[in-house]
Amino acid sequence: MEKNGLTPKENMLCVLRHEVPEYVPYQPEAFQMIRANAIHERPYGYVTGYDWFGVHWTSEDGLPVPTAGVEHVLKDITQWREVVKFPDLDDWDWETDAKRDCAGQDPDKLTFIIMGTGPFERLHSLMGFEGALCALITDPEECESFFSAVVDFKIKQMEYLKKYYKVDLVHFHDDWGSQKDLFFHPDVWRELLKPHIKRAVDAAHAMGIYFIMHSCGKIDRIVDEIVGLGIDVLDPAQPINDLARWKRDFGHKVAFMGGIDAQNVVDNENCSEEDIRREVREKIDLLAPGGGYIPFAVSLSPRNAIALDEIKKYGRDFYKTKEHLMR
Repeated sequence: MEKNGLTPKENMLCVLRHEVPEYVPYQPEAFQMIRANAIHERPYGYVTGYDWFGVHWTSEDGLPVPTAGVEHVLKDITQWREVVKFPDLDDWDWETDAKRDCAGQDPDKLTFIIMGTGPFERLHSLMGFEGALCALITDPEECESFFSAVVDFKIKQMEYLKKYYKVDLVHFHDDWGSQKDLFFHPDVWRELLKPHIKRAVDAAHAMGIYFIMHSCGKIDRIVDEIVGLGIDVLDPAQPINDLARWKRDFGHKVAFMGGIDAQNVVDNENCSEEDIRREVREKIDLLAPGGGYIPFAVSLSPRNAIALDEIKKYGRDFYKTKEHLMR
């Protein structure tokens, strides 16, 4: 049935439901990101300070990272039960925070909340990156138990976010790759992380929440298994991966968000405005046919406004063209 006059929210829901939308989604029109002040996984914006696990963070260009030179909270993974104190979420005044955070919430947009610092990210924020990688090798069973506890904690957060924030989508963060490959052998991910990410996905769906899996880096070697977890959206679909294969093999199972090359194009001062616009058009041509694509550039540069403008212009009529029907 032909779709006419869909709102941005309705159009985005088509993408999430594996239907062909009326137009390529324009993320700022369809999503309303709510900052949940009840969650203190890390400071937001240009803020330096401690999270609720005692990790000190420093803002670098608006993105918080664990502060270099500060003593790690956890030095021995075998001691995580004694050292790591999970906050009691039942003690928090979620209702008061939600009323404040959701003031002015637009019912015509999908509520989108970032859940940063997933299980592996939490491990290396507590132990340092080198310490976390070593722990995966020396004490895998302890790491797996820790990951299980972190995901239990995350699932309980989702319960409160659904009850008080009426969240539609959670943006679940856990980076597993560098620009060259995974941080660890795929079997490490399969044995220690995969089962718990699956629990988080299933829990979200049981609550009626769409699940966006955010994982930066080159994750080609496990992408089929990530998709197999039943996630709704894979983000940020960085172009260091084989995105043509992703679209061909998984485009009917999952939506891709991102795809636009921020590092080499949008954030590259040597690239012209037309270079940015061309990059947007090429990624829409590659990933949008048949639906399942939410174009976006993970960029804090003012030049991202050019990419957003081209997404809106080029994507508006994409599904109406004969060229699209022939793809």
